[in-house]
Order: sequence, then C-alpha cells, then structure tokens
Amino acid sequence: MKLRVYDNRLLFVVYESGSLNVFDILTTKQLDAYQITSDHEPVTAMDVVCDTCICGTTKSDLISIDFSSSSSKLQPTP
Repeated sequence: MKLRVYDNRLLFVVYESGSLNVFDILTTKQLDAYQITSDHEPVTAMDVVCDTCICGTTKSDLISIDFSSSSSKLQPTP
C-alpha cells in the first residue's frame, strides 16, 4: 500500500490490487474510488500517477486521465 497527499487536501491510497481511493483530508470522507490497470505492478503505476499526472490537475481531471504513454489506465469504479 502507498499513501500520497496532493495539495494538502487529498489523500490517495493505492493497494497492491490496483484499487485507488481518494479521501478529503479535512472531512476524512472518501471522495472517489478508481482501479489502476497496468502491465506493471499497481503500486508502481501509482508512482506514475503521482509523479506525472496528478501534479497540476484537479480531482475531476483524474476521471478522464488515460495513461497510454505508461501503459496504465485509471478507471472510475462504481
């Protein structure tokens, strides 16, 4: 499992299964859940997400991010 904080507001938690949960730090409520699919380990994919895609984006942008350049995809989960 890896934890990342974005903009001191959002906590991203990724599990080895590729499940990614987004929490609001101030309210401690879960905002969204995603599934990372990758040719590589999901935890490694989380590094790609954090290092290349989350920086400079808003949370709503995450829904449509396609990580084709890194062979990873981020899918919203129901």
